[in-house]
Amino acid sequence: MSNTRRPTTARKVTRTSEANREDALDQGLRITIDGEAHEVRVGDITSPLARELRAKIGFGPIQLIQLCGADPDVDLISAFVWLARRISGEMVRFEEVEVTYAQLLSDGFDVDVPGGEPDPEA
Repeated sequence: MSNTRRPTTARKVTRTSEANREDALDQGLRITIDGEAHEVRVGDITSPLARELRAKIGFGPIQLIQLCGADPDVDLISAFVWLARRISGEMVRFEEVEVTYAQLLSDGFDVDVPGGEPDPEA
């Protein structure tokens, strides 16, 4: 037998790695429609909600967040609002959430990062 110790498989946790993990969990999006903010953070998404969303739209919450940030359209925004409301504990049915083009084109529509303050000049 050798006196060589095997390296540990335990994850090394440092202040930087913990901060990076927290930053990753805080990633998401906030969409404001008619003055009402709907926010989704990655760390708030549960496995059951992710599965339910995937069954409804064919892809998961991370892709939904990316698409809403890049090319928001009524179907994606409706799914996002549904997810945000479900995360907040509201038992709303997917089919009940409807966002219109009139709402997307109004002054009360905004897409921002979570926790960001709405732009007063927008």
